[in-house]
Amino acid sequence: MNIYQYGKLKYYSYRALIVSIYSFLLVFPCQASTPTVGLATLYRTKCSKERGKAWIANTEPILEDCFQLQDSAGINNRSRKRVIVASDRWERRPVPTVFDRSNRPDDLIFYEREENLYPNDELLAKLPEGETLINNDHLLNGSVQGSKYGTISIVATTGQSFDRALNISVEELPDIPYSYQIVLNEDLKGKAVHGDRLLVKIAMRTLSGGLTEAQRGKIQLVMEEAGKDGTFKKLLLEDVSAKDTWETFYFPVEYKEGYPKLSVRLGYYIQHVEIGGYEVINFRQQVALKDLPSSRMPEGFSKHAKWRKEALERIEQVRKGNFSVNVQDRNGKPIPYAKVRLDMIEHDFEFGSAIAQHRGILDDGDPRYKATVRRLFNAAVLENNHKWGVYDAQPEHARAMVDTIKKIGLKYMRGHVLMWDRPYKPGISSAPIDILATFNNKQDIDAYVKNHIFGITQDFNNNINDWEVLNEFVTNTAIADVYGKQVVIDWFKWAREATQNENVTLYYNDYITDNRLFQLLDWMQDSKVDFDGIGIQSHFITAQDPVEIQDFFQKFEKYGKQLKITEYDFTTDDDMLQAQLTRDLLILAFSTQAMEGFYFWGFFNNSGGTRYPFYDQNWKEKPALDQYIDLVYNKWWTKEEGNTDNEGIFKLRGFYGDYDITVEANGKSETMSTSLSNSTNNDIIITLDTVVD
Repeated sequence: MNIYQYGKLKYYSYRALIVSIYSFLLVFPCQASTPTVGLATLYRTKCSKERGKAWIANTEPILEDCFQLQDSAGINNRSRKRVIVASDRWERRPVPTVFDRSNRPDDLIFYEREENLYPNDELLAKLPEGETLINNDHLLNGSVQGSKYGTISIVATTGQSFDRALNISVEELPDIPYSYQIVLNEDLKGKAVHGDRLLVKIAMRTLSGGLTEAQRGKIQLVMEEAGKDGTFKKLLLEDVSAKDTWETFYFPVEYKEGYPKLSVRLGYYIQHVEIGGYEVINFRQQVALKDLPSSRMPEGFSKHAKWRKEALERIEQVRKGNFSVNVQDRNGKPIPYAKVRLDMIEHDFEFGSAIAQHRGILDDGDPRYKATVRRLFNAAVLENNHKWGVYDAQPEHARAMVDTIKKIGLKYMRGHVLMWDRPYKPGISSAPIDILATFNNKQDIDAYVKNHIFGITQDFNNNINDWEVLNEFVTNTAIADVYGKQVVIDWFKWAREATQNENVTLYYNDYITDNRLFQLLDWMQDSKVDFDGIGIQSHFITAQDPVEIQDFFQKFEKYGKQLKITEYDFTTDDDMLQAQLTRDLLILAFSTQAMEGFYFWGFFNNSGGTRYPFYDQNWKEKPALDQYIDLVYNKWWTKEEGNTDNEGIFKLRGFYGDYDITVEANGKSETMSTSLSNSTNNDIIITLDTVVD
């Protein structure tokens, strides 16, 4: 450690000590007094969320509710009614209010292609016998173009309908994907005629590589012109993307004369994949194209899918509660027939997006970006500026971004990320220095890491609702490889110590979805790592069946942790398919009781591409935006009005969140603000400055 680093270490130590003492004095009253672990965790979450509301409002009533729970009964007391008095109203975001559909939960936005979507197994069982025009041997004996980019060999398979497959590696990425491809020497010339209904079939699995965050390799199937006139128009151009187990894909196509050439493009990622079972089957005019199986859209997207009906029913149970508004005069006497209106102004659930500094959140950026963030989201996470290397270089940028996000009225803020144990590379993905090369012993490394954790968390004291303490540890273990993965226990321990007076929740975050993730979580649980939540990144390059995603979510139940979708995006040229997955993933997440939030990894494709779901690079709206607005601000939003009964009580069932409550009686009118939550009693007393005769 050089003198500069030592001085910096001392600076952070003193700063952390001073800020910790100040934070302790400021927020100690909001600490749970009951040592019960489960309840303490619940209480920490509630106080954190309440603190987030006060952060925007700069008012005290919300924090008072957090304090009031600490009476002689401890945090188990949920029976006392909350007395709400007129106070300063919280900041309001200009949320969407105009919708094309009703707010009925089942009145969803569907597309024509979802109307008659049936399982492929059912369609296959009904098919007549077709003629196989091209078979797997034709693929195995195809010509390889661009062999310098990798290797291809024939391997035996077991447990499949085909006994041989191509083992393909892409070791160098070509400039264009079709520079590395397999061209079939046998084509469709003379085998199919105009109007024939063909079914193209292939099986694939990914052994390694591909798009890392999606954990999928990718190839592309092509049926095109022969190219005699220098043109290569496409009749079939379909992406195929698979995980580590064999998957079979089907693509129906109506043949046109002059498109006989078949190929498989390979050069999309550095990857190691296997493909086999390739066939082109001709059903002539025996079947309609719609009756052929298709992998273009997962079966779970069907308008009539059972999983979605069940999920919408769960939402009614886990995201809504029974509320009662008790209206009384200044003498405490109930006021019957008082008019009551509840207007939801904010969600309890976190709907957020990653925010990039260069895309316009600050005052010198595009004002449309900031206005859109404010309109669509109640939560945010900085895409890069809280990562160690970026933050260390320019801490003022992160501070300015958080202050702006606070100013425009977003309620929640995530911290991404304290530790990302990657091998050192300058840039956004790691520490500002090569830790292993700079320090030659664990004691110095521990001191350096600990002071980073304490420094950045205290810099954003009371600004962050949850911190991702560790990111992608399944595949990034540089320090742990040298000193053992027990270092993770210390990292979370220090994060808890640094944030314990702020009631911040601590997360582990990853893109991995296979058994390696659950083996790590099992170890963390067994080793008593102190963490509260699990972040599920959710990067997609192909549409996954919602039933499979639901099964994946259920695997986390045994850990008893909070969950969040932390980095959702979907790279596809099919905007409608992107909208379908966005709709159904939102429904799945919102219907999962442990899920606390849903964060997009961006919403605006400012540099082109298709990754982000709401706007293209010219700010043209994409279909997924309609899906999001209809769900979040129409279907899952409560506006109710009515009159109190003879006892002065108005009852309703609504979504958890922040509300304006307006009561009118005897010529008096008062509007108050409160939070309706699943962690408090929601019997609310409102006192009007009037007297009932």
